[in-house]
Amino acid sequence: MVIDTFPDYEECFDYVWERFPVGEKPTWHHWWLYRFLQISPSYWEMAKHYQYSVKTNENHFDYVRFPPQLTKVMQTFWAFGNVWDYDFTRWWYLRARFQFLNEEVLSPDITTILDLPENKLLHDDEVESAANSVKDIYKQAIEADGYPRLLVLGIPIKKSKSATLKLVEKYLKENVSFGKADAPSGKYQIYQSKIREEVIKDCYKVFEIKAYQEKIDLIKIAVEANVLRGAMADYKSSKGDLNKMQSVESMRSGTSRQLAMAYNLAENAARGVFPITNKCKEFDWDIDELKSILNRLKYQEVSRNTDKEDTYKACVFFENNKAEKEWHIIQRQY
Repeated sequence: MVIDTFPDYEECFDYVWERFPVGEKPTWHHWWLYRFLQISPSYWEMAKHYQYSVKTNENHFDYVRFPPQLTKVMQTFWAFGNVWDYDFTRWWYLRARFQFLNEEVLSPDITTILDLPENKLLHDDEVESAANSVKDIYKQAIEADGYPRLLVLGIPIKKSKSATLKLVEKYLKENVSFGKADAPSGKYQIYQSKIREEVIKDCYKVFEIKAYQEKIDLIKIAVEANVLRGAMADYKSSKGDLNKMQSVESMRSGTSRQLAMAYNLAENAARGVFPITNKCKEFDWDIDELKSILNRLKYQEVSRNTDKEDTYKACVFFENNKAEKEWHIIQRQY
């Protein structure tokens, strides 16, 4: 199973981190975000649309099939990229770690792009200067670690400071989200949750087993996964048909909940929030595609992706070259 390969990747990361610790060390939440993005149907669909558009040089997004969630999934995909062809260590060092940084813009102060007094026409050189200021701010933002959020506004100056501030406050309240769980803003965070890692791991395992069943049998999934330990113990020790039936129903409902939780974890991850189990609009897997993805993860050259010294050298290269002009191109291709 795919889940059986996880310890090898974790060991590889520990080897690299011990020799080359850069930035913040990921927690178990980041590991499972990566893994649930791999089994998210909408994230996979987004990847297919992206690859098709690259090959054909077209923006071939299926807006009919993808509607209200397209923007959020697309933003997450631009942030975290390809999670299937790269092991966690390379993915973290090259891309993911920048999405969780709390770096500020190099100049944390408000910048004046254009100060237009009343009853004044702009000269051409003033227009050009304002345009150059916008370019400078954009350049500063993309070169800062963590891709900090930036808002460029045109603020009409009122008769008083209080009236002007009130106008700005009203705009921010209506248009800008400050870390709401349902509206990620491009810089990502792990949301506070009482979900334990063991629960998330069990959900993933159940989901993987279910993917290989031609016809879903919740009891067989429960037995094979062996994660509903209390229900399993009751089932094995129960005496009499009634007790047996109650144990079976408990296993069936428990497995169903775990499958739903796995799906919601994956789909919320695709929308930039993790670990959240809020119910998502249905966007289900094509079962053959899901099997193909899992087989790909299962049988890929684990030895290549967990070669410790090779991975270490790659991460050092990434870090030493991230200031180059081609760095953002490398990330986009990745």
